[in-house]
Amino acid sequence: MAQFQKRFDYRNHVAGQLVTKDELLEIQKLQYQTYCNIEADRYGLNPDGSFTPHVISGLVPSIVTGQQQIRISRGHGWITRTLSNYDERIPIVLEDDLLVDIPGSDGADPYWCHVLLENLVGSIDEAYGYGSAVTKDVDSILHNVPVPLYVHSVGTTAKLSPGTPAVAPTCNVVIGSCYLPIATVYIPAGSSGEIDAADLYDVRWFAPGYGKFAYVRTTGETVFNLTRNWQSIRETVAIAEGAGGCIATLGLPSNDVFPLIPDLLPNISASGGEFPASKLMAAELLPITSATTNPIATVAFNVGTFETDGSGIDVTIEKPKWISVEFNPVV
Repeated sequence: MAQFQKRFDYRNHVAGQLVTKDELLEIQKLQYQTYCNIEADRYGLNPDGSFTPHVISGLVPSIVTGQQQIRISRGHGWITRTLSNYDERIPIVLEDDLLVDIPGSDGADPYWCHVLLENLVGSIDEAYGYGSAVTKDVDSILHNVPVPLYVHSVGTTAKLSPGTPAVAPTCNVVIGSCYLPIATVYIPAGSSGEIDAADLYDVRWFAPGYGKFAYVRTTGETVFNLTRNWQSIRETVAIAEGAGGCIATLGLPSNDVFPLIPDLLPNISASGGEFPASKLMAAELLPITSATTNPIATVAFNVGTFETDGSGIDVTIEKPKWISVEFNPVV
């Protein structure tokens, strides 16, 4: 925070000194920038000093019926120009849905195309209209005069990062902190028109509290019901129960394609059995399969069930169970 303090220390006024328009604009800009830095670093600043561009709310990608486009819903996120700790944090804001044209297919080979959001920061003193102010001349006569109104103009726009067509295409690696990854589209060879929903991959990375996947199965049920679904996670293999535990496979944004995403250290919690004699359950994260040939990494988890007295594995199946897998970008 030292750099924020210095912003307000370097200019000192003396009694009777006039405050100019430029100084007022500067004060507003410093307040705005300081707020952005504090708010963005709540969830984006990692212990090693790096910053993770992330989504706070919304910005959901979806297909557009009949069009070779995707829609990004209104929402809010954060980026920064560089990974420097001293660089300003910049908001990504959409107040209305944004339609993004997806490039056409290659005639011979498929390819991947990232859809990213960036912020084009405008001038801090851009005039957008006039208001009224009262001034007093040397004879103490009051006058109403028009004064320009100013706005800190920012504009969020989409940026495409298409890969190279190939029989087994790879994704471009997104290393810039000035872009917020939203979606990756697989474009089959010779395709045209509406994007297939199966070819649209949600690759948003969220602030803590959003990255949660949860299952529950109550007494008398034979299947697990999904109670919390983080949209950037795909359930690639549904949860299944065997003697002594449960296993499932999830897909989530890949560290190889989006290296600014911190190492994935999910918290897995679970319980089971008839209340109040709940069983002890232990969770294990299995190896992550990741490659630049897909924007999604595969992670499996295994939840074991043990006897209440700790005597060994409980092989009873179809008992009530509660399982939660939570991913947190701040590690």
